[in-house]
This record gives sequence, C-alpha cells and structure tokens, in this order.
Amino acid sequence: MSDVLSRPTLRRYDARQPSSVPLRQALLRALVAALVGYVVVAAIVLAAWGTDSRSAVSTLAAMRSIGSVWAFAHRTPLHVGSGSTALHLGLTPLGLLALPVALLAHGGVRLGRAVREVAGERARLRAAAELLATFVATYALLAGLIVASTSTSALHVARFSVIGWAALAALVAGGIGLGTAARLWPALTGYRLPAQVPVALRGAGAALAVVLSAGALLVAAALALATGRAADLAHGLGTGIPGGFLLAVLCVLYAPSAAVYASAYAVGTGFVIGSGTSVAASGAHVGVVPSFPLLAALPRGEHASAASTLVWAAPVVGGLLAGVIIARAGAAGVRGGGAGGGGGRGAGRARAVRR
Repeated sequence: MSDVLSRPTLRRYDARQPSSVPLRQALLRALVAALVGYVVVAAIVLAAWGTDSRSAVSTLAAMRSIGSVWAFAHRTPLHVGSGSTALHLGLTPLGLLALPVALLAHGGVRLGRAVREVAGERARLRAAAELLATFVATYALLAGLIVASTSTSALHVARFSVIGWAALAALVAGGIGLGTAARLWPALTGYRLPAQVPVALRGAGAALAVVLSAGALLVAAALALATGRAADLAHGLGTGIPGGFLLAVLCVLYAPSAAVYASAYAVGTGFVIGSGTSVAASGAHVGVVPSFPLLAALPRGEHASAASTLVWAAPVVGGLLAGVIIARAGAAGVRGGGAGGGGGRGAGRARAVRR
C-alpha cells in the first residue's frame, strides 16, 4: 500500500552532461539541405545546357559550373567570363534565394523537434547551441567544398564569400527554424513580450504586405502594357522553344525581386539598375540594360505615367490598415479588461455579503 501511495521521484537532467541529441543529426540535416539544393540547381543548369543547341560548352564544364550557380543562389556574386568582357552578376533572384532558405529552415525545424525532447530548459538551450553551431559549420564547409570542386574559369565565385554567405544563411534560417520548433524564444528573451508588441508587428506586417502587393501589381501592369517589347527582347536572344521556357522560368525567379524594386518606387525612394538606369518618383532615366524580358517593365520616358502614380497611395493605405488593426486590438483589450474588472468587483461584493 505504501508503494502505491508513494510519490515517484522525478529524474532531473544534469546540464553538465553532454546533449542527449547526437550531433550527427546536425551533420545529416546540413548535408541534406546542401545536397537537395545542389540537385535542384543541377537540374536547371543541365536543362539550360542541354536545350541550347549553339552551346560549345562541354559536359564536364557544364557539370563543374553547377557549384557556381548553387553559390549564386546564396547571394554570392557570380562572375561570368574573364578579362574586359567579364560579366558581374550581383543581384540574386529572390525566387532562387528562397530555395536554400527553405531547405535550411526545414533542417532547423527538424533539429528543433529533437531539442524539444530534451529535459530541462538549460539543457535544451545548450543542446540547441551545439546543434546550431554544428549545422552552420557543416553547411559552410560543404559550400566551400562544392565551389572549390565545381567552379570554372568561365563561371566562378569568390570562395570565401560563398562560405560567409552560406554560414549566414544557415545561421539565420536554421536558427529561426530551430528556435521556433524547440519553443526556445521565451527562454532566450527571459521574459514575455508585452501584448502591444505582437499587435504592432501584425499592423506593420499588414502595411508591408500592402506595399509589396502594390509593387507586384505595378510590375504586372507594366509588363501587360509592354508585352510586345518583352516579346522582342526574348526573340532577340534567339533561345528557341526549350530555351524560351527556361528564360520564362528565370523571369519568374526574378519576379519577386522586381516586386520589391517596384515597392521602393511606391514609397518614393526609387531604385537603380546597373550604372545608368534609375527610376524614382522624381523622374526616370533608363540607360543601356540587358536584353531581359522582365526589364521591359521599365518606363520609357523621363516622367512616370499617370497610372503608375496610383501606387504612391500604397504606403498611405498600408498605414491606415495598420492603424485599424492596432485600434481594434486595443478596443478588444479594453473590453476584456473592463469585463475582468467588473467580475472582480462583483466577486468582492459577494465575499463581503458572505462575511
């Protein structure tokens, strides 16, 4: 009977012991993220090489260029050619950048689920730090090895730049995924955020969504009005049907970047492309730009059209929406507080009557 009624003793986790989550999981997740991203980029590069009948690039050179394109997806500048005719590509398409970010965040989420099983808050924090450090270091090392073994003289990137950008991507994307899945943010901050902070973040997010949506609509409208010009640019490249499909895919990958640039025009700051093209609310100057169909959306004249000026209202609409969200949340909080206050006074009166 005493055995049945006795309380079981709780086993405490000793924070001085090594993490119960093996570090090989971090190695595996980093390897999977790098390998899957490399395979996707390889499919794109080999499809572009195989459908270009005019290409004089050998199979080995095409295979070795995959690593440089994979590094370009991590926001590493890409150098094409050498000498005076070299081409420097520094603007990574956000659609391509989303690939490694999503893979690294998924790897961080898987690690976070394993960390969540560790007993003890301090032990979870220590396990998360060890796993994240191993994850970042492994991914950065793999990035250096991929670039060193596959880059060519005609298509290459700076090796140390690749390692740095890959480590930063793994730290940010993997860290956010790990911390969210393991529910470590309250332990890291040491306190809960005031209720006003999430409300303000929701309002700011809504305003940002309005501005980005306006930028995307502006790009879509500009391309719809310049369909003939975009078709001429695509035809001038002489890509053919298979190459035209890949060119369309590249335009889709750059579409989020174009929406961000158009959003900069909506808020008034404008944007610059290359060294001779600038577009702002004060005026536009379009110089020599590459024959890329998406660039057909650039304005032709020095002054913006009347239709494009409608996007200048986007920041105002976004600010009004943010204000409405914050005001509604504040009103709901006041009503909740009032109800709670009334209940407290009623309970106090009931206790007084009982006494």
